[in-house]
Amino acid sequence: MQKYYRANGFFNSGWVLLIDFSGYFDNVEHAPILRQLRKAFTDERIIRLAWRFVKCFGQKSLGIGSQVSQILAVSYPGEVDHYAKEVLGLQYGGRYMDDSYYFHQDREYLEQCIEKLKEKYEPLGIRLHPRKTQIIPIQRFTFLKVRFYLTGTGAVVMKPCQASITRMRRKLRKFRVMLDNKSMTMDDIMRAYQSWRGYVGHLDSHKTIREMDKLFYELYKIWPEPMKKGA
Repeated sequence: MQKYYRANGFFNSGWVLLIDFSGYFDNVEHAPILRQLRKAFTDERIIRLAWRFVKCFGQKSLGIGSQVSQILAVSYPGEVDHYAKEVLGLQYGGRYMDDSYYFHQDREYLEQCIEKLKEKYEPLGIRLHPRKTQIIPIQRFTFLKVRFYLTGTGAVVMKPCQASITRMRRKLRKFRVMLDNKSMTMDDIMRAYQSWRGYVGHLDSHKTIREMDKLFYELYKIWPEPMKKGA
């Protein structure tokens, strides 16, 4: 976002194309996977070993729980990523698994890119999610459950999305019931909350964390960490 800002400026009608694959792992075709393996490796032993992890999930798809599947899922649409950057000129973008983003000045051009990308994805068995694939103003959008804001000075602000906050609030209340029923220990609850807390702590979320800490105290009568003086 900052590279795009430096190249184009904030008031230059910036847009972001968000792409989401529908049922990605379930629809991965095995033939392109095998071609990728043969292109990446010359040792037949490595190819056969990786291929076993692919075929064990059936004639199609990748198993989510396999590390090999995770690696292949990242590399699978790689040629289309290159096409987007090198042919379509979408220089400002990226992808993680089945989620992609591309920044551009022209909304109409991004609409054309969607159709061209669909043609490249089709032989791979990849279908775009009709609701989650969208073009919105660059100033504010959500990607991978993080809310991104681009300010007039080019600063990028990252906050946890509201759905993540709401889900954690519900979990804390549910954990309280499970604690009373002795189906969950306080140590388990603390670890679960600190894990979420550590994740959102990497974002611009100081206020969110303090409010959630207060809820934690209301439910369990202990602070998740020693309160700082004056907090």
